[in-house]
Amino acid sequence: MAPEVTNEQKYYHIKTDVYSFGRLINHLFFFPKCLILDDKKDGQMNLEIKNKLYYQLANLIKDCVKFDPDRRIEMTQVRSQLEKI
Repeated sequence: MAPEVTNEQKYYHIKTDVYSFGRLINHLFFFPKCLILDDKKDGQMNLEIKNKLYYQLANLIKDCVKFDPDRRIEMTQVRSQLEKI
């Protein structure tokens, strides 16, 4: 769940869905060793990714799960990045 929802700010926006999408991709591609993401440090990755595909996905995840919703990418940017991958 996005930080803005769990912090009871009652702030729900498309960027909340972007956050959820990032978490979903994280679990789909990196489970059981999901990336360790520190939300308070803007999705800083603490796991070395060597495979190019996983590296690109990890960067997409990082862009989706930034703590501040205003710093998250737009869903159109998510689509563009996925098309490139």
